[in-house]
Amino acid sequence: RIPQILVSNAPLSSTDTEIVEAGLEELAQERVRLKELMKATQAALNDLEKTLGCVKAAITMHKGCSSPIRLLPDDVLLFIFELRTFARRRSFEKKVNPLNTLAWPPWVLSQVCRRWRTLAVSDSKMWCVIH
Repeated sequence: RIPQILVSNAPLSSTDTEIVEAGLEELAQERVRLKELMKATQAALNDLEKTLGCVKAAITMHKGCSSPIRLLPDDVLLFIFELRTFARRRSFEKKVNPLNTLAWPPWVLSQVCRRWRTLAVSDSKMWCVIH
């Protein structure tokens, strides 16, 4: 009977009015239930997104642990650092503001990780130029 009432412009009888009001009440309750379900689902989705972010970070950390550069001995890394520093030093004054020492290779290399910082700081040859 409801579909006929909804598509008709005929005046409603008292019985039809009761049917429509009961239908409205059911629909209002269903709307509330669905909104609560959506809210709970959104909260669960937010939790899953946080967990996914943690998993992605863990994957990145694990990949970093297996990076080939970690296998290089300290003396080889220092040699690479020195090559980079001395190659850059020749062109440093020409291309970079000499007051911007943060762009200087020893500073950059010392900010990558603890190991690189320890190596860079320990090598006096990398720090022997005064600007």
